Amino acid sequence: MWYIFRLSLIIACTSTLVGCCSVLLGTVAGVSVYSATDKRTLGTQVDDKILMLEVRNIVNGACDGRYCNLRYNAFEGEVVVVGDIDIEYTKDTLINKIRENSRATKVFSDISITGSSQEAQNKTQDVILEKNIALQLILEKKVESGRYSIIVHDKVAYVLGKAANKEELEQVILVIRNVKDVEKVVSYAYVNHF
Repeated sequence: MWYIFRLSLIIACTSTLVGCCSVLLGTVAGVSVYSATDKRTLGTQVDDKILMLEVRNIVNGACDGRYCNLRYNAFEGEVVVVGDIDIEYTKDTLINKIRENSRATKVFSDISITGSSQEAQNKTQDVILEKNIALQLILEKKVESGRYSIIVHDKVAYVLGKAANKEELEQVILVIRNVKDVEKVVSYAYVNHF
């Protein structure tokens, strides 16, 4: 009797662990694939994720009870913040807080002052544009897409990153301009002089 209890306990634990192992292996594989396509070091990727959390907390604090339709992204310590906010004071305060209270090395912003919210359809179109741009950059043979981070707001594409050379940066901008529905490209990317 005791033997059957132990055997069933071992079988139950083993089957549970097999599930955990597959989840763990899947997570490791997913992170490895993402890290392999990104030209930043794993440490820099983690630093950028932490920076994004810092920016999110600052945005949430500054927009407390106010209208804020902001998107932000970090790449190699640089932050771009785009969107709409209700008053100029909040815009200036927000950017200053990000510069002073985060580990951002540079902060770029394109924030417009408005009192109304962006249509949900426009937000969806912006996300779709981001994905289309990312796909086109991956398909472009002359570009290492992992060097760049793209964010889109109101059909304007904002580019962060470090190009290997001037020709690659020009090609990135050309590819993005040729994506259907992109109205403007704002590049904060630069040539990395090794």
